[in-house]
Amino acid sequence: MRIVHCYILILLLAQSTFCSWLKSDSVCTTRISSSNWEVFTPQRSTSPQLKESQHEAIIAFWRQVLFHYHTRRGDKSAGCKLIHQILTLKEIPFDVLQVLHPWLLRMYDLATHSWQFDSDQTRHGILAAIKISGGKYIEHIRNLGDGEPLMNFVNMQRNLERYGMVLSGDWSSQNQRELYEFWISEYPNEDRMGLYYKVKHKPHLQLVLETQVVQTRLIEHVKHIDKYAHLVGRLVLAQFRDISEFIKTQEHIHPYGLEIQHRTEINQMKVIQFWSTYVDIFLLMHNIEDTKALQTVIEDFVVEDFDEVCIIMRNFINTVPTCTAASPALAQFLKFYSEATQYSVNMEVAQEALDLFVKESAVQKAQAHLVNNEVAADAEDHSWKNEVPEEAQDQCTNKEVAEEAHNQCVNKEFAEEGQEQFAKK
Repeated sequence: MRIVHCYILILLLAQSTFCSWLKSDSVCTTRISSSNWEVFTPQRSTSPQLKESQHEAIIAFWRQVLFHYHTRRGDKSAGCKLIHQILTLKEIPFDVLQVLHPWLLRMYDLATHSWQFDSDQTRHGILAAIKISGGKYIEHIRNLGDGEPLMNFVNMQRNLERYGMVLSGDWSSQNQRELYEFWISEYPNEDRMGLYYKVKHKPHLQLVLETQVVQTRLIEHVKHIDKYAHLVGRLVLAQFRDISEFIKTQEHIHPYGLEIQHRTEINQMKVIQFWSTYVDIFLLMHNIEDTKALQTVIEDFVVEDFDEVCIIMRNFINTVPTCTAASPALAQFLKFYSEATQYSVNMEVAQEALDLFVKESAVQKAQAHLVNNEVAADAEDHSWKNEVPEEAQDQCTNKEVAEEAHNQCVNKEFAEEGQEQFAKK
């Protein structure tokens, strides 16, 4: 606990110092020179383990930094070195790391968008610290136990608000660890943290991406299997009950399930990997079109030559025009594929599927038009039946007038007869 408290103190001092960089432009007469840093550095041995004497030296040095740091570039660079030193220690408690990592993200955000951080060296120093912190973060996440340890981590992330991470789906403990690792980990040419900040306010999109990550992790278990080794694949996949259960659930997920139960296990995984990679086309075809027949043909091509279909799909996505109900995405892709594939047989199959789709679409449109005409005719006929002809209306009116006149005559005769009887009496 003593170590934890000291680290928290260091963090608070660091935060107040970095904040002072943003608020003050003044320059102190006394500053931290390179010699100060050189004196401090030997006090920390090459061992990655933290000792009490080193711990006290870190606090003492940081207090000196707190009193004399302001806005000079060299000072900021020394601060980055200090944070780097702290992060290289193996004994950083996870609770402290959970505060330090988001704080570094905030500092990098400020360094990127604030004119006062005019040194690329400072930004690079903070970014280097973030990479080290992220690596330690992932190590801790991988070792998190189920139950309370994981729940405490999830709750801590929620409390960090903007710089914390909240998953969109209701995932298992293992999936949660994998997803946190995915969002935090560094990857060449991918800004995953930036991507997370873009999608965190769009939970549906975030859920799609998280689902794709989980599916891809399942695929990683079996991608080493040769595409012709169906028997071997069957035996290996039998060990992964989660994959089998996932495939079984697909027929119950509407409209975004995959009808792959009739395929072998290895081919099922190829289809899942393909649509997970091009999930935008998958969602598009289920949102605005009914092209199951074309989908089946494309999946047959995926099973036959996965790499070729992926290459053609990537090229198609870069050139595809707007997809509508009148011009479905899969129909456009199949035409694109028929012109790009190296297999003449597949070219003919694709063209036949397109011709059949066009004919069936024309028949469906004609049937829909016929039904609409019949409905309109029935409505018109029903409306005509409800209308009363003018002649009939006149006859009804004349009949009503005649009946009223007859009633008046009867009443008059009855009154006269009553008067005569009264006179006789």
